[in-house]
Amino acid sequence: MFAASRGRADRFSWEESVSGNFTDPNRWHGPNFPEHTRFPGAADDASIDRGPLTVTIAGNQATRELVTGQPTLNITGSYTVESIFGLGSPLTIVGGGTLNVTQWQLGSQSIVDGATAKISSLQPLGSSPPSEVIVRNGAEVTSQTLDKSRGSLRVLIEGAGATWKHSAELPFAEIIVRANGRVEVSSTDGVFVDADGGSALLTAFGRFKGYGRIANGARIQCAEGVHSGQNTTIDGGTWASQGSFINEGSDITIQNGGVLSANNLMPGSFSALTLVDGIGSRLSVANLFKPLGGTQLKHGGVLTCAEAQLDLGFVYAETGGAFTATGEIFCNNGLNLFNGGLLQANGILLADAAGGGAGMNVVGSGSFAQISTGLAVGQRGQATLNVRDQGRVISQSGGLG
Repeated sequence: MFAASRGRADRFSWEESVSGNFTDPNRWHGPNFPEHTRFPGAADDASIDRGPLTVTIAGNQATRELVTGQPTLNITGSYTVESIFGLGSPLTIVGGGTLNVTQWQLGSQSIVDGATAKISSLQPLGSSPPSEVIVRNGAEVTSQTLDKSRGSLRVLIEGAGATWKHSAELPFAEIIVRANGRVEVSSTDGVFVDADGGSALLTAFGRFKGYGRIANGARIQCAEGVHSGQNTTIDGGTWASQGSFINEGSDITIQNGGVLSANNLMPGSFSALTLVDGIGSRLSVANLFKPLGGTQLKHGGVLTCAEAQLDLGFVYAETGGAFTATGEIFCNNGLNLFNGGLLQANGILLADAAGGGAGMNVVGSGSFAQISTGLAVGQRGQATLNVRDQGRVISQSGGLG
């Protein structure tokens, strides 16, 4: 039993590990009430502290608190509760009804299976492992705030129609999205995402800041992308930023037809490598491409942009990797084509550099640079162009000098 709190009615306990109706008075009792007299009401606390059971909640029911053991709540109507206190055992919510919770203190695992849950505040209590919420089979969970002062959170969304919507910024959580699952967040800060499967979708209406794995047709779309944390693999998936994309210093691998797209790609605080590997793999920048660190294109991987500034970063294309700029490339660091690397640009300016000049290398059989309006160097003429071993450069007009 549990003691009464805040002067309200004592917690009621479920005494039988069997299926029953929430509104059946013969299955509930409280320490200050005779047994078998009434069922919990809106002013009461309901405690489910015994083994596995199923509780059916029909109509519109309410209690003040729910302390869970290992029940399945079959909600066919609606259940409103001020606080849920999760214990070590899983809590499963099923049925076509609606659960309304002001504060949900998450235990080890909570499953929302086909039901609707509306939550004002989530507070995970688990740390290692984190508290886990599973949303599946058409369930929809909406939450407003996340309090991580006592634990960490992992959310798994899977199956057609399964959706989690979080209306505030989401800090430092683990999000797993499987085929046909949906996540909608205001913004994120440092989250890990594992999105895998066709139609798996995470939408951030503001900034998505985080890292992870995006695979097999899964998609992250955001207003602004910030790659932060550990390395990310885009393996047949898509990360699309409507605005700018900034890499704060971890490597990104784009492979097996994966796509990273942004309006502008801008430098972060630390250098990192972006690898675009394989036919169909693309790094697509609508306007300015200005990386910090290296971008490697190979085996048919493609980089496209309107213009590029390679003063802080460099591009290395090889074995069929291709770099296309519809405008001008300003190169003060490095532009390299090796063993079949390809380049097409409207114009290239090899700028002067205090350390001896920027370099452009076109080396090896099949390496080819085609420049529409010209290739030029700065006024001091210190930049270098190295073409050898059957590499080729074609400039339609202009020239060095």
